[in-house]
Amino acid sequence: MVNLRKLGLGAMHLALVLGAVVGGSAQADVFKYVDATGKVYFTDVPLTGAKLRLEWQRPAAKLIDENKKKLISAGRVQVPGKTTAKQRNGFSGLISATARQYQLFPELLHEVIRTVSGYDPSAVSSAGAIGLMQLMPGT
Repeated sequence: MVNLRKLGLGAMHLALVLGAVVGGSAQADVFKYVDATGKVYFTDVPLTGAKLRLEWQRPAAKLIDENKKKLISAGRVQVPGKTTAKQRNGFSGLISATARQYQLFPELLHEVIRTVSGYDPSAVSSAGAIGLMQLMPGT
């Protein structure tokens, strides 16, 4: 299982991450918790702790559909085109090594990269995010 709160991704990327996490046949619930300071945690496993309040729990497939529609209609995310095997394979070694290093699924990284940059290492967003993973400079 992937613990989404460990990924440190913004809310805009939640739908993208969820799509990658539940892209297979096994689909989990997503839990949203809020702590006493207002910090939000998204996870695919129930959390315990007196300082965490469960705000909602939804089936991942439903949450993906809801957020995908909202993000696309708001113009915040574009529907990516199909990625060729050549583009994907060109970065497979690097992505696999990075996934192992940070204990992530390579498929998750591939999906994020396909979605946010289309495997274009020179991609720059309107907000200034750069590269395959569309990170902000200094991150």
